[in-house]
Amino acid sequence: MARGNWLLLLLGNQVELWESELHQVWWPAHDEQMYSADRLPRWDARAKAFTDPDIGTVLPTFDEACEDLIEPSSTP
Repeated sequence: MARGNWLLLLLGNQVELWESELHQVWWPAHDEQMYSADRLPRWDARAKAFTDPDIGTVLPTFDEACEDLIEPSSTP
């Protein structure tokens, strides 16, 4: 049998063996609220991006923000 994670399913009188995969998801920091309902990022049609409502800088996309993460901020 190959190395990996295996899941044994008992379904009534049937037994099934399934190979499974471990997938972990890391989330960016979420302990500080950056925006609220009365102060949301604004869509800039010219930049085709969301901008900070106070200073107008373009906010990173989700993928760009993930690339900037050096290490996870929380553990599963």
